[in-house]
Amino acid sequence: MRECYSLQRIVEREREYILPSLKATASISPCNGQTPDQTLAALDAMISRMQGLKRKMENLHQEERKIHDQSRKRIEHLENLHQIHSLADVKYDQWSRVRLDRLVTDYMLRSGYTESARQLAHEKDIEDLADLNVFIQCQRVAESLRRGESKDALQWCSENKAALKKSQVCVQSTEIHRAAGLLAFPRDTMAEPYKVLFHIYLDQFLHLF
Repeated sequence: MRECYSLQRIVEREREYILPSLKATASISPCNGQTPDQTLAALDAMISRMQGLKRKMENLHQEERKIHDQSRKRIEHLENLHQIHSLADVKYDQWSRVRLDRLVTDYMLRSGYTESARQLAHEKDIEDLADLNVFIQCQRVAESLRRGESKDALQWCSENKAALKKSQVCVQSTEIHRAAGLLAFPRDTMAEPYKVLFHIYLDQFLHLF
C-alpha cells in the first residue's frame, strides 16, 4: 500500500509538470525565435519525460493490481466462513486450519521471526492473507534504530505522515527539540539526558508498531 501511495504521488507530480510543458512545446514555432534543432531537442525531452511517466504509471497499475488481488482473496476467505452453516461441517475444519496458519504467521511476524513467517505463509499459500511487507518494513526500521540510525525511521514518518496525523500521534515541540539533540550524539553516548532519552524514544517508536 505504501509503495502504491508513493508511486501515485510521483505520477501526480510528473503530470503537473508534463501538461504545462506539453502545451508550451506545442506552441513552439520559428516565430518565437526557436531554431529547428532547439525545437527537436524540446520535443525529445518531452517524449523522454512522457516515456518515464508511462513506466511509472505501469508500475502504479501493477501495485494497484496486487492490492486488489490481496483484498479479493481476503474477502473470499471471510465469505467462505459466511457460507458455512454448521461447525460440524468439514469445510469449517478446513477454514479453521487456514485461520490458524494465518494467526501463527501473524504472531511470528510480531515476534520478529520474519523469515520463518515468510516461509510458513508461502508453504500454506496464505501470503495474501498476511501483512508480510508491513512487518518486514517495520522490522527494518526497528533494527536501524537499534543500530542508532534514524534515516529509515524519519523516512517512514514522512511516508506515513497522513496516517500518523489521523491516528492523532502528537509530538510536542519540547520532544522535537530533545529528539533533534539526539542526532548530535552517538547511540552509545554517556552524556545525560541523551543516554536515557535514546532508549525512551526507541521504545516509544517501537510501540507504534
